[in-house]
Amino acid sequence: MTPLSPRPARPVPRALAAQRARRRVRAVVWKARFLLAAGTLGLAAAVTVAQLQPPPPAQVTIVVADRSVPAGTPLTADDLRTARVPPQAAPADALRDLAAALDRVLVVPVSEGTIVSEPVLVPPGGGPHGPPGTVVAAVRLGDPALAQILGPGMHVDLLAPSASGSFSSAELPSPDAVAALHLARRALVLPGPFITPPSSGGLPLAPAPDEATDLILVAVTPEEASLLANAGGWGAITAVVVQ
Repeated sequence: MTPLSPRPARPVPRALAAQRARRRVRAVVWKARFLLAAGTLGLAAAVTVAQLQPPPPAQVTIVVADRSVPAGTPLTADDLRTARVPPQAAPADALRDLAAALDRVLVVPVSEGTIVSEPVLVPPGGGPHGPPGTVVAAVRLGDPALAQILGPGMHVDLLAPSASGSFSSAELPSPDAVAALHLARRALVLPGPFITPPSSGGLPLAPAPDEATDLILVAVTPEEASLLANAGGWGAITAVVVQ
């Protein structure tokens, strides 16, 4: 007997094939429903957080000291750098450009990271200057050795003996009898021809023999300058270093 030939497979209708494909897709989606849900929630959370986050704060450029620099030193590019800070952290008188500070002289010593502002700088060769609101006075101290240990940037109280301070050696003076008269408080010692700034910190260098070794330059208020100008008749002026 002759074997029968296999019947040819009938083509699957196009509609039935599409239906089977949709079933397979639904099955895959159903199996992965938890992963899809988690991904959707994560995306929604990321979008929400991005919308709620405030924009990055604005920043401004300021000039700061790149290392410790003593008072009386003309500034160079090696002494300075710029930094970016929020506007509220930048003083109104802070310098914004390195070129504005180059070759200018520090009135006070600064440490690394100190903001460089207008009140602590004077023009090169422009003579001594104090912070705004002050005047410069030359003070002759009663002890020349004291003048030599005072460096630019120090703050001192300037005092003179009280007029009621005379008493005999046999008498015990009362506190009022020896109370000194305050001529100036927290006067700022300035660089000047009478004080040579130290080269690398420490005490000022010794002056030349022909220099006035008992004179210092200080920045004081106009009222204090008037007292200092009239203090010659009160006796020797002394200085007390204060913070």
